[in-house]
Amino acid sequence: MSKWETINDQDNSFVQRLKIDGGWLYHLVVKHTDYAQTLFVPEPEKCSYHNEYLVKCCYTCQRAKPYNFDSVNLIDLGLLDRTYRCLLSEKIETVNDVIKLTKWDLRKITNFGPKSLRDLEQALEKLGLKLEEGNV
Repeated sequence: MSKWETINDQDNSFVQRLKIDGGWLYHLVVKHTDYAQTLFVPEPEKCSYHNEYLVKCCYTCQRAKPYNFDSVNLIDLGLLDRTYRCLLSEKIETVNDVIKLTKWDLRKITNFGPKSLRDLEQALEKLGLKLEEGNV
């Protein structure tokens, strides 16, 4: 299981990274504000013609692109075992699966109580994501 690694910690911001399949997730947080952004930077690929490493680019910054969380497995978030097992029992395996649900949907899962919800919310907050409240 990969863990978030802090690679740059300054007075007003910090950057963390997480190794996932195909590249790295970088998470930038500006301290004392609500600003956070997560970017995906793919692994460089070696061009056989030029014999150089190339990075797949997007139109904005030429190196990184906002990440869609389809391939981030919940095991990579460092959740408590109980939280992870409850989600897995409902075939919820990726961050993308989770963010489609509301807090109310999650609380209906057997054994998924307030502590599990808090654990999940804290993990998602590190990615700059929040759960919707839903109907109570």
